Amino acid sequence: MDELPGPLLAELIERLATAYRNRTDLALALLRANVHIDDFATPRDPARTVLTELFGQGDGVWQREIAAILVAGRPRHRDLAAWAAEHGLATAAEPVPVPAAMATSLERTVREGEPRVDVDAFITGFDALRSRVCRVQLVGAHVEPLGTGFLIGPDLCLTNHHVVAPVIEGRRRPQELRLLFDFQVVDQLHRPGVLFELAEDWLVARSPSSLADTVDDPAAEPDPRQADLAVLRTRARPGDTVLIGRGGEERRRGWFTEIRRDPLPESGSLYLLQHAGQEPLTSSFGRSLGANRSGTRLRHAMNTAPGSSGGPVLDPQGRLVGIHVAGDPRRDDRPARFNVAVPIAAIRTALRGQPVDADILSTS
Repeated sequence: MDELPGPLLAELIERLATAYRNRTDLALALLRANVHIDDFATPRDPARTVLTELFGQGDGVWQREIAAILVAGRPRHRDLAAWAAEHGLATAAEPVPVPAAMATSLERTVREGEPRVDVDAFITGFDALRSRVCRVQLVGAHVEPLGTGFLIGPDLCLTNHHVVAPVIEGRRRPQELRLLFDFQVVDQLHRPGVLFELAEDWLVARSPSSLADTVDDPAAEPDPRQADLAVLRTRARPGDTVLIGRGGEERRRGWFTEIRRDPLPESGSLYLLQHAGQEPLTSSFGRSLGANRSGTRLRHAMNTAPGSSGGPVLDPQGRLVGIHVAGDPRRDDRPARFNVAVPIAAIRTALRGQPVDADILSTS
C-alpha cells in the first residue's frame, strides 16, 4: 500500500500532536504497537517532531496501523476519530450505550476541570518523574540534607535559592555540595542512591528569596525578581543516565519537560515530590488554594517538612505546576493554613534573560 499523501500525513501529524500534548501518554500509546519512543526521539523533541520521525519509518500499511492505534488511544477526542474515519485511517467509534441502571446515576462532577487519570499512565509517568528528583545535601564529617531539587536538563537542577544559600554566600564550598538521586524505597527495599558533584561553572542562574515569604501579612507581595530559585550545573549528566524500569526495560532518566500551560481549576488536585529531612523520596497529595494577586506565589494544601523546599509541584497528569518554596509564616501552635509554591510562569519571569537552556522555560 502506498505511503500516506504528504498533505494528509501533515494534517494527521498536526491533529495527533494536538491530542497528545503529554509525552508520557504518547509513549504509552506507542507501546501498544511495540514502538519505544526513546529509540528514535529525545526527551526534548516536541510531539510534532516525534510524530514526523515516527511516520517516516514505515510504509503505507505501517503508517495506517500506527495512526489507528494512536487515534484509538484518544477516545475522548471525537473530532479526531471522526476525521480519521473519514480518511480511512481508523474505524468510526460506535457510541457506547449507557446501561439503564446507570441512566439515573447518583454520581456527579464536583469540580469542573478535574480529570480522571488513567491508572497505568499515572504509574508509568510517576515512575519516570521520581527518578528526576534529588536530595540536595552537604558532605563532610557528616551528611547535611538541605532540601530537594529536580532536573530541568541533562545536567541542570532547579532548587530554591535558600536551599543552597550556604554555598552561594561562601559559607560552604561548592565541592561539598552533592545531588543525591534514586534515594528511594522500592519493593520495601531502601536504595542508597547515586551522588553527583557540581561542575566548575555550577551556578547557572539564580533569583533571590523574598522576605514576603517569611511574614504573616496578606498584603505582602514578593517582587517578581525574588522567586527563590537556583539552577545548578552538575559535572556529569544525570539526565542521560540509563536506568532499569520496573519491567526490566532500559530507559533514560530524563528531566522535566512537560509543564501545565492552562490555569488550574479551583481547588485543583496537586502532588509534591520531596526529600523531607533524612527520608527517602516521598510524595504528598493535596490541592491548590489559589495564587496571590501578582501571580508570584501559589498557595497549596500539601503537607511538607524541613527538606521539602525545592520539590516539584505537579498536576494529576504529571505536568510541572511550580516549585515548593515555603510554609505558612505564622509560627504558633495552631495548625498551618497553607504552604507556598512558585508557579511555573513566575519561574520563567524570574529567570528570563539568564543562560538557562531548559524546555520548561521555553515559550513555545
